[in-house]
Amino acid sequence: MNAKKHGESAVVFIRQSKSGKTSIVIAIGEEAEKLQVAIPAAGDGAAKPVDITPQTDRALEPAPEPSAAAPLPVTKFDNPLAAPKPRASAQKGLPVALESRATDKASESDEDGVEPPAAPSGPHERMAKVKTTGQHWFEIAAGAGILSRSFGYSESGANSTNLRDYSIAAMPLLEASASFYPAAGSSSPLLRGLGVVGALGFALTTESVNDGSSRFNTSSRRWHAGLDYAFTFGKAAQLNSGVSYGRQRFVFEETNAQAYQIVKEAPDVNYRFIRPHLGARYTFGPAALSMSVGYLGVLAGGKTYDRFREVQLDGIDAKASLDVNLPLGLSLVAAADYRRIFSSFEPQVGDDFVAGGALEQFITSTLSLRYALGAQASSDTKVSTPQSR
Repeated sequence: MNAKKHGESAVVFIRQSKSGKTSIVIAIGEEAEKLQVAIPAAGDGAAKPVDITPQTDRALEPAPEPSAAAPLPVTKFDNPLAAPKPRASAQKGLPVALESRATDKASESDEDGVEPPAAPSGPHERMAKVKTTGQHWFEIAAGAGILSRSFGYSESGANSTNLRDYSIAAMPLLEASASFYPAAGSSSPLLRGLGVVGALGFALTTESVNDGSSRFNTSSRRWHAGLDYAFTFGKAAQLNSGVSYGRQRFVFEETNAQAYQIVKEAPDVNYRFIRPHLGARYTFGPAALSMSVGYLGVLAGGKTYDRFREVQLDGIDAKASLDVNLPLGLSLVAAADYRRIFSSFEPQVGDDFVAGGALEQFITSTLSLRYALGAQASSDTKVSTPQSR
């Protein structure tokens, strides 16, 4: 539709989108003073004039009186429902031409199939990242396995004849362990890796026989408790170190008269030790591999070592385990550990027991079921939190 006044022309474009929205775009010559565009209101067949004269021109020159000339052509809509409905401007005083252009851009978005973002219906929300460590804050495990032991004195021609070596291939073993990291969910990197760990195991009583006649009931118990500190790297790797206090016993109890004669020569031990350790854990898929090594600062060795002078005791151990995640926070853990305690003595002439030293070895294999609470791997978790307006 074209309109001309004072030698200039105005062009009105009317566009209707697929969604039924109607937009009007008006182009006017730079020297135009005033132009009236008739837009039919909803439900009203009469056209209402809209003044779109530039504000600067209004201030410099008063608007001329409407002439008696024929009114501009009015666009008629065959379908009354397609007629544009009057719309309140987003800002008071916004010219219709500018509002029409904004509507035209929205219509173009509709035609392109792009839906505008929906306004939130409830309180404003934001997405926050919560950093969690790879350390569970609580774990408890229980299982069963086998324990093997070997004890032998260092060979020397000066050894006394009353020294008795000992070995057993397998003893049934029950074991339980627990760990507690109270600040695992803390934002403080210095506190969230600090935890308390402990374990307890005992071998079921097994009969041992010497020379076919001397019979003993043998049993073994071990436990440790201490502090552990876990360092998490990324989502899969973890290092940990700590120190604990522990004990390990292997006891002989005579069951007949023949055994009573030699029970004082049996390698009965009761180790007390301080154990600093260093470990690593790597998670891959639903499984995790853990390894640790420790040093045993042996404080005492029990009855066997009380028979010798100037006893020096030290030890080392190593452990490896494979965890496989199960539903409901459970995991199946297969583990094996090796403990080696070595000693040296300074006997003198006339001692009842004479030897240069001894070597003790324990090997344990267990299969356990573990229950854990807390995040398994370090990750960034998005949570929705309320945000004030």
